[in-house]
Amino acid sequence: MSNWKRIFETAFRDFEGVDELEMEFSFYAPASIVDIRGIEDSKGVKLTEELKGIFLEFNGISVKEKYWGRKNLYLPISEVIEDVEDYIKNSGNPTPPETELNSVVFFAQQNGYAVLYGMCCQPFGEFKVGQVLALDHETGEFEVESENLEEFVGNSWHCGLS
Repeated sequence: MSNWKRIFETAFRDFEGVDELEMEFSFYAPASIVDIRGIEDSKGVKLTEELKGIFLEFNGISVKEKYWGRKNLYLPISEVIEDVEDYIKNSGNPTPPETELNSVVFFAQQNGYAVLYGMCCQPFGEFKVGQVLALDHETGEFEVESENLEEFVGNSWHCGLS
């Protein structure tokens, strides 16, 4: 088992004990180098080594909860490129400037994209490469969620969908 899976599984076990949602998760198959290049070309940035490592270890995580069914917690690259970008453009919610959006590669979500989590891959404003940022759909603003990917993946709070 690889490092990112182990970190997530440990956090997930901590989260499972908090709630009685009868949650279960499954990792998607790893992304390919072609998939990685596709998202980098789409966004016009290079992925950080950490985010690339996650995608090469698993290309998303699906979580099933008792009341909400199965949804993607960590997003596959295809969903990031197609669905997330479409949601941001067409949701009617406030959005940050395109230069900021193109500096962040989203990889996780909560509550139907109400909160999108992304890796800062190009610095902007006060944000540094390697920080995990949250984009709130109500404000259209980024804020630092975690200083690095390992901290984010290892935090059990991020294991829930709602």
